[in-house]
Amino acid sequence: MKYSTSNYLAITFILVLLSGCAGKPVPKAVITLSDDANKEEQLRLDTAGKAFSQALKELNEKEYEKARNILTSLARQYPEYAGIYANLGIAQMNLGEDEEAQNSFQAALERKADFPQVYNQMGLLHRQHGRFKEAETAYKKAIELDPNYADAHRNLGILYDLYLMDLTNALVHYIKYKELAAPAEKDPIHKWIIDLTNRTNPVR
Repeated sequence: MKYSTSNYLAITFILVLLSGCAGKPVPKAVITLSDDANKEEQLRLDTAGKAFSQALKELNEKEYEKARNILTSLARQYPEYAGIYANLGIAQMNLGEDEEAQNSFQAALERKADFPQVYNQMGLLHRQHGRFKEAETAYKKAIELDPNYADAHRNLGILYDLYLMDLTNALVHYIKYKELAAPAEKDPIHKWIIDLTNRTNPVR
């Protein structure tokens, strides 16, 4: 049985890689079915949802190999869902499987082109490999898709500050991150902003 796009299994995306989110609650998978779905299909998707939730739990607990194995299996069963590939890429990246992670992120974007979290993760992957301009492009794309995406502003600020030596733009994105981030995440950025302000406007 095939469903319309609106009735596909909806997969939630979790950010646990280099984003300071490890202590946050684990997002849950959401199951959406058409009204006439039979019981067998309902059971199949319920089972998939439980497996996906378990994969997110493993990611949040940094059990990356377990998460990768679950998500690899789900990708074979549900190859159309971008969220599976996005999270698979995170698991692979944390396991040092960077080429596989790149392929998974690309697969996610092929299924959902307007996926800012994936562009943010691709930016992190590019930065780790010294591809700073590619990282900049990826972060900017994430922000273009979601101007209020705090982590993308933070990561772009770090890229400008530490790697591209563009202190002016780094300050812009640090300030934007401070405006958008949850209160508990603002303390370190406050120090970075003070430091950059002093470096860009030294007292004479």
